[in-house]
Amino acid sequence: MSQLEATFTPEVGSTVRVLLADGLRRERALVLTVGDNGDVEVLTTGPPETELVVPLESAEPLEPFEGAKQGPGCARADEDAVAFVERLKEEAKVLYGKKDFAAASQWYRTAIKALETHVSWRPTGSSSDTAGSKLVLVKVGGTLRAAEVLAVRSEDRALVSFLEASGNAASSDSKNGATAGILSHPNSGAGCDFDESDELEVVRGSDIVSTVCSSTELRAIACALRLNSARCELSLSRAVDKAIWDCAVVLRMAALPLPSSSSSSSSSSSPAWDHIATQATAHVLRGKAHLALVDDAKVVCAYRKERFR
Repeated sequence: MSQLEATFTPEVGSTVRVLLADGLRRERALVLTVGDNGDVEVLTTGPPETELVVPLESAEPLEPFEGAKQGPGCARADEDAVAFVERLKEEAKVLYGKKDFAAASQWYRTAIKALETHVSWRPTGSSSDTAGSKLVLVKVGGTLRAAEVLAVRSEDRALVSFLEASGNAASSDSKNGATAGILSHPNSGAGCDFDESDELEVVRGSDIVSTVCSSTELRAIACALRLNSARCELSLSRAVDKAIWDCAVVLRMAALPLPSSSSSSSSSSSPAWDHIATQATAHVLRGKAHLALVDDAKVVCAYRKERFR
């Protein structure tokens, strides 16, 4: 324990991070009282909000980057969208390392939203990921299908051309709509059997789950953000369906053909993206999410059996 943490005494009304009783995770909490016996009464930010009494040594100050609003904030004046996303990713990593999975999830979701805005299929002045056509992942029933945006009809409508016949689209493997995927290497179509379907359709913007980044570097970042967000949700035992969908997006995104050359913004010193490892990780996390759903179902069935016996 550092000297700062050893001598830290929280003030009443301040927000700190406390280690919960199970010792498995930390959570931000509002300090209600500080007892003379070394105990601190706090109200966790939840959900749900819970009053706890914790030892003084289990409380620690928030990180400087969390700020007064205790949120990710906005991009600084001296950083572009990609730099903002990368900063959020690094800050989220710190929070995850402190086992504050709720805060880390907030940072990851903000980074995902910022990156989606940066590469959005909607024509905006801020979108600069314009290399080639816009590829998107469209939710069709219980599947995710890759498509190319041909025209934007309105703010919430786009004309797309699906890159694969509907029979070859990844099928749903759960009632939550998680898309099945196979390990494949996205090397200019090798390992990705995309048939020319010539299937045109006008889809709603709400059905476009994600815009596929046109550069390898940004696509790797997008997949990493979603996988880490899924890890947070699983650690919190909440929003398991969101974790499944994140893994489904990664599986489809990592299997799509990559651009023939790296974008000009990609750093030559950046390590190569391991697509197979990314897909394997997504499969593992999705499997854990399904097991969590099974466990929840068993609890519900046991409760109903006891309740109506």
